[in-house]
Amino acid sequence: MLMCRDMNESASCTRLGPSDVESAAALLADAFHDNPVYAMLCPNPKNRSQSLRIFFRGNLAIHAHCTYIDRDARGIAATLTVVPPGGVRVSLPEMLKNGLASLLLAQGPSVLRRMHVLDRAFKEADTAVAPGPHWYLHMMAVRGDLRGRGLGSKLASACLQRIVDEDDTHDRHYPTTLATQLETNCVFYRRLGFVDAGARIMMGAAGAPYTTFLMHRPAKTNA
Repeated sequence: MLMCRDMNESASCTRLGPSDVESAAALLADAFHDNPVYAMLCPNPKNRSQSLRIFFRGNLAIHAHCTYIDRDARGIAATLTVVPPGGVRVSLPEMLKNGLASLLLAQGPSVLRRMHVLDRAFKEADTAVAPGPHWYLHMMAVRGDLRGRGLGSKLASACLQRIVDEDDTHDRHYPTTLATQLETNCVFYRRLGFVDAGARIMMGAAGAPYTTFLMHRPAKTNA
């Protein structure tokens, strides 16, 4: 178990379990409903919530080993995925099993093209920030009634410490990157040691442009 450090209130940061996937997917679908990236992926607002639940359910199942959650009395309070250096390899049959087939039924075959466009754009942007091996913070969300209370900082701090511990254990030290579509989030991440690494204009639903802010955290060590 990871324990959040240097906080007045102790909170458990545990790895996502099979029974947590549905609740975490619902949290993410709510948090990213109006995000331009996911509005492009699922452009119809009438079925976006349902489609995003399907999408995040599959993503979380694939990334369960590197996704962490925080709990309170009501259940999952926050979630964050820490993609390891080299990423997570997944086959087409695995993708179909973990939600792609259901997403195709909900969004139609054109969703495959949108997924490809988004994946390529973000990989190109991320590689420009860190061309070598690196960690990547992804799919971070805090439940609506708890936002602004420092819970995201607790979870992110614990996960970033885990990165440092993991790198020290293997005698390697890699940077960490992330991307966000909210400029206000950059202030939050700067407090965690990230620095601005540029911004990119990307095309969203119906060709509407949006800005993605890229951030980089240099490799750290416990020494």
